[in-house]
Amino acid sequence: MTGDCRLSAKPSLIAEGEYTGELERVAFIATSATSSKQWFVINCGQFESAFGKLLPHGVATEMVDALTRGEGVEFPGMYPPEAFRDGFHYKWSPAPID
Repeated sequence: MTGDCRLSAKPSLIAEGEYTGELERVAFIATSATSSKQWFVINCGQFESAFGKLLPHGVATEMVDALTRGEGVEFPGMYPPEAFRDGFHYKWSPAPID
């Protein structure tokens, strides 16, 4: 992708079982003047922190709350593709070895 992008997110909630209604994954769509890209990310509790790298903490929290309610969201403003290069995926950090 080239140029600044608009970014949106659409949630998928768990449909049945013990965790019915909880946020399962999110589909992200980045659209620039010349192209678009879509990807899916499983919810591991990372979205608030990941969004906080682009947005003020309060706005990031509100967006995650909306996704958790099953509502799609539009990120405010435009972003360079590098801003979401990691795709908002959970990043595991191993425990330090003593």
